[in-house]
Amino acid sequence: MKFKRGIQRAVIAFFILTLTLTAWAPAMAKVGQTYASRVSGLRVHKGPSGTSDVIGKLSKGEKVIHRGTSGGWWKVENANGAEGYVYRTYLRQVTPTWKKNAYYRVYKTSRATVRKGPRSQAGKLGTVKRGTTVQLVAKQGDWGKIKLSNGNTGWVQLRFLTFVRN
Repeated sequence: MKFKRGIQRAVIAFFILTLTLTAWAPAMAKVGQTYASRVSGLRVHKGPSGTSDVIGKLSKGEKVIHRGTSGGWWKVENANGAEGYVYRTYLRQVTPTWKKNAYYRVYKTSRATVRKGPRSQAGKLGTVKRGTTVQLVAKQGDWGKIKLSNGNTGWVQLRFLTFVRN
């Protein structure tokens, strides 16, 4: 009888733990991940509150980067570098798509290192500042060969780029 009761308690504890972790998983999302709005007209607030001033809106499917968490509110950054807060349940995680010859903006870091080849050990050519628009001319694994406005090319990690236009 005691053995059965112990198993019942363990099963109940397991389910409670599972439900708790499932409920908190979205709130513990990794900063820097790409998300998209689930709804059209999602209000972007100045601060982490529904009573905070609305400073913009996201269209359905518009992508943002998760920059931080405050309760159920996420600080996000759009492709133009503007930041604000949205409630987390209105966002869904997305996997970025990479289009050859499309334009992307550096925005997940203050500076992206440009290298001679598609690997961290390749020689460093320089850096590209956050907000700089580049053209993606090739892709290899997690690296993209970019072309700058001055015509120079090099390789950067794709995780630092977000789509701007074709």
